[in-house]
Amino acid sequence: MTPKQIWILARYNVSTEKNIALFTSALNTRSLAPNPVPRAKVPKVANFTEIVNGISSTDLLIFYKDYSAIVEAIIENIAKNSLTDVANLLRALSTSALSQPTKDYMNVKFQEIAASYQDPSIHGVLDPNWKSQIMASSAELAGYGLIYCNEVEQAIA
Repeated sequence: MTPKQIWILARYNVSTEKNIALFTSALNTRSLAPNPVPRAKVPKVANFTEIVNGISSTDLLIFYKDYSAIVEAIIENIAKNSLTDVANLLRALSTSALSQPTKDYMNVKFQEIAASYQDPSIHGVLDPNWKSQIMASSAELAGYGLIYCNEVEQAIA
């Protein structure tokens, strides 16, 4: 007998379960349940506002005027969530003609994004899309996915 069949049989009551289709449906009925997957860390999403906030006011004009192609590329790559491209563009800015504090800031941002991308479990942020509760059936929570009537029939045979 397979682990799945044992799991089905443990929930089957011979004296009360007369309709295999209803029993199978009950095993597959989804309801709100605690998420069995722990909240993981994911790479930090680049944020253009956060990047711009670190640029000195004297460098802002230079940033938008002389580096407009890089600015557009940063915005496009943030929208695509292409962290490696954003990090590389920030690295390019960290060697530009901008002031040293701005270049230092760009280098810090580059390091943050690169580290987050390379090892999110250490340098990432908690997954903002993770849900503490999910819709799942008891079979799904047990790791068996969808249960079919023939599987119930085989388990109780």
